[in-house]
Amino acid sequence: MFQPDEFVGFATQVKPDNHGKLKPINTNLALKASEFIDRLRDAESIEAVIGPYRADCGAWIRLNPLDGKGQSDRNVAAYRHVLIESDTLPKEEQERIYRKYELPITCLVDSAGKSVHALVRIDAPNEQEYRNRVNYLFRFLEQRGFPVDNSNKNPSRLSAAKNSAGGVRQVFTFFTLRPCSPRRAVQRLYEKRRGKTRGCRLARLLV
Repeated sequence: MFQPDEFVGFATQVKPDNHGKLKPINTNLALKASEFIDRLRDAESIEAVIGPYRADCGAWIRLNPLDGKGQSDRNVAAYRHVLIESDTLPKEEQERIYRKYELPITCLVDSAGKSVHALVRIDAPNEQEYRNRVNYLFRFLEQRGFPVDNSNKNPSRLSAAKNSAGGVRQVFTFFTLRPCSPRRAVQRLYEKRRGKTRGCRLARLLV
């Protein structure tokens, strides 16, 4: 998901919001992917790499690489993924829809809450095209009975790792070690723009 020299943003500490829901607060943490990989391989615990975190909350990692100067949308270095989830649809139904429409998903992460996080490839050349593709994808899913969490549209979004030491380490290891070049599915996704008709079901509709 990241090139070795790209910065990976993450967060480990939380506090309750006005509704009592725990939200990440130390969102200014980042390491280069290569440094993550080296530390994860050598460390005896995930805490030795990312610091302490609450076992009942887990940790968070950003979907897209950063420029090393901050953690906001303007600091996103590559518009590679968007987070898809639903807090109202049963997990089994979320997965069924992901598979039915053959979304170009890099990975699925159980949030240990109400949803299954799908990291969907966008691979947009800039922020405006990213938002165009994300808006279309969200509309596509909404029209097919998938109530998407609309707060996930921004490119600097955090995704939760599972609420256990093993789960957190697994997610961080997967995110940093997985190659970031599975372009075939994304190319299929936008084939119709080049006058082709083959590809996944969503590819025929995303134009």
